[in-house]
Parts: sequence; structure tokens; C-alpha cells
Amino acid sequence: MGRSTEYARRLATIGLLSSSCHLVLGFEDHEVDPNGHGGDLAAGGADAGGGGGGADATGGGGTGGDGGGGGCGVPSFGEQQTVAEGQAQPHEIGLDAGDVYWVNAGANESTGQLARRAKDGSGRVAIVESPIEDAIGIGLSGARVFWIGSATSYTYLWSKAKDGTGTATSLFPFGNGQSFFGYMAVQGPTIAWATKGSLAKNLPPRIYRGASDGTGKLQLWEGTQSQQARGLALDGVTVYWVAYDLDGVYRSNGTTAELVAEDAGGPSAVTLDMGHAYFTTDVGAVKRRPKDGTGTTEVLVDDAVAPRRIAIDGDTVYWVEGGATGRVRAVSKCGGEAVDVAIDGGPFDVVADGASVYISLADAGSVVRVPKN
Repeated sequence: MGRSTEYARRLATIGLLSSSCHLVLGFEDHEVDPNGHGGDLAAGGADAGGGGGGADATGGGGTGGDGGGGGCGVPSFGEQQTVAEGQAQPHEIGLDAGDVYWVNAGANESTGQLARRAKDGSGRVAIVESPIEDAIGIGLSGARVFWIGSATSYTYLWSKAKDGTGTATSLFPFGNGQSFFGYMAVQGPTIAWATKGSLAKNLPPRIYRGASDGTGKLQLWEGTQSQQARGLALDGVTVYWVAYDLDGVYRSNGTTAELVAEDAGGPSAVTLDMGHAYFTTDVGAVKRRPKDGTGTTEVLVDDAVAPRRIAIDGDTVYWVEGGATGRVRAVSKCGGEAVDVAIDGGPFDVVADGASVYISLADAGSVVRVPKN
């Protein structure tokens, strides 16, 4: 399994962000209806997580409003507010209608946690599951929360009631020797995930889809050992992903893999709204393309520093950058001037619900909220 190696690479992400390097793990499954309709979007139910979602949130893994009309305004934000502090390496983050959920990677590979708190920071931090070995990824659907973790030498997708009651249920095992990147997406009754390739183990990378109750596993794509699939997003039963080594954005509904955007510039993360696929690239760009692959690719931003995690709401695109200390930036869905949302603290992940932006700050050990003006 190489779980210790995977965990070390995961924690090294923070250092990579700080040094502007271009290898960062991604988890794209934080969706909710960005227009606050409370529909069964990215993370399912009224939820957005790790890219999942509340009745109004969207991260990296589902569909929201297109927000293309009305001109390109400049996003504006209020003062940063603390939702939770004193957390051990908060990484992936998700939302539902009332709460923020996040994965604490922990001090080592065996001390991960899944936690939640009210969006406004009231009440106390509730632990949904602890300890989690190799805790990674997050997704929300209805009354359940999903993540990736290890047990008895295997890696599984797991599910548990969002309020922490009952026991965790193991869903899909990754298979003996098949290690994980942690990319997953949940939307309503559907879940998708990626496993990574290995030249040493002669294992190809694969994309899978299944039901969130643990049934109906279906392989959608298989690459060569040197290829890797990164961020994932769901649009119903259609899975979108970025293939870094193939320099493209792809999708599949269970038949064949289709190219959505080529010559993407080293894509690293993807999210969707009703009309477009939005993605970050290693060449320092944030782009979008009609999600059916027609039309042309638009460059929204071309001066991003090692952009990775990506999220949207009804009219704005958000992404996490590397650099000396890291930052989160935003731009209108139709382009224009990009602005800072948060600076410093080692931002790891970002989600939004139309009213506020929520960010996990791994170096600072906190989860914060930045209201939109």
C-alpha cells in the first residue's frame, strides 16, 4: 500500500505550496447549489463537500448556476472570520446548509479526524469520526459524509451519518497494491474516485463510478502506468477529470472517455456549473470551456502561481495558489480583475456557498470564513 509514503506526500503538499512547486494532491468534491436553491447538486442533497455542498455551496465536484450574464464585475469581500482553530492540519473542506465539515490530516498518518462546526462558528467543534488512518478527501450527500481512509492494509471509501451517530461503513476497497490519490466526488446517489498508476507495481491509473451505498462499481477509464488522473467532478452520472500527463480535461458517462479540452496547460483541478468546466493549470492559468467540449477555451486568469484547488458559486471562481505563503484568489466567471480573498496561513482547500467563502488553513491550523460583499 505504501500508506506512509502517501501520507508523507500529502503533508509535503503544504511545503510544496510554500515553495511554488507544481505537485499537489487534489480533492474535488465540494458541491452544493451555488445559487442557494437547495437542490441535489455536487455533494448531493443540500450539501457541498471537499467539494460537497449545503443548500448553497460549491467546491470542486458538481454543477451550479452558469452565472455568465450581467457583465464581469470585480468580486468584493469582507473581513476574514475564524470558524475553528487549533486543528491538526485541516485539509479538504465541505459544506451543507448549516455546517462546515473538514478533514484533519493529523500529526501522523494514524491520527486523522473528520470534524464539523456551524458555519458561523457557534457551538463547539464536533468530531464526526476519529481516529482515521490516511484521512483524505471529503464529500457530502443527504445525511451522509464520505471520505477515504485505510483499514487492515486496504484503502476504502467510507460513509457515516453527518451527525456522527452510528458506525462508519466501508464502501469500495481500492484493491491490494492499488494506492490512492484521494480524488473523489459525490453528487446525490453517485460517487466517483481515482486510483493512481505505478510503474514499479505495473498498475495503471483508473477512474471509477458507483452508487453512494457501495453498489454498482463501474470502471470508466484506464491509462498507462505513467499517466495520472487528478481532480474529479460530477454532473449527474457523468464524471469529469483532468489527465495531467495527457494535458486534457475528459469526461465519461460510462461508455467512452471524451476529450472536453485539449492542450490545457497541465491541468490540475476541475469544477462545473450548468454550462462550463472550469480548471486550473500548471502554466498559471484559470480557464473554462463549455462542458460538452464545443466552442473554445477561455482564459480567465493568466498570472496565477501554482493554482490548484478550485471552487465556484453563482458568479465567481475561486482557487488556491502556492507562493511564499499561499493565498486564495477570485475572479468573475466571465473574467476581468482577479482579487485576493485570503493571504497566508497555508491555504489548502476552498469552497463557497454564494454568501461566503470557506478556507482550510493547514499551516495556521484553522478553518475560516470570508463573507462576500
